[in-house]
Amino acid sequence: MNKLTLLELMKAPEKISEADFVELETLVKANPFFQNGHSIVARASRRLKKPNAAKKMSTAAIYATNRNIFKHYILGQIKFTQASTTAPTPAKPASPEKRTTPPTVGTPRKAPTHNTEEEQKCAGKRNL
Repeated sequence: MNKLTLLELMKAPEKISEADFVELETLVKANPFFQNGHSIVARASRRLKKPNAAKKMSTAAIYATNRNIFKHYILGQIKFTQASTTAPTPAKPASPEKRTTPPTVGTPRKAPTHNTEEEQKCAGKRNL
């Protein structure tokens, strides 16, 4: 089964024939972690009124990462749309008058210490 056929069957599972169903089952057996394959087989087995449809449905539900989406797919509530072939338009940069100037960089501040003066003197002697 090629990729385009698989995508078409995913978009329109009501068009799955008996031969497609057998080919899908073979594909899922060869690739047991193929989530979309399990979903398509479950929906097709339900539509074709296969005797093991309930088992296929529970197996597909186990592999589904989001069971709400899986449920909507099985019930036919998900509609696939054609992806646009045009490139997205890039975001326009902010106009120059709206840009703010970066803050001026001065001398860095020393980090506050929580040591006592005596501890700081000892630390200074060690570093020399």
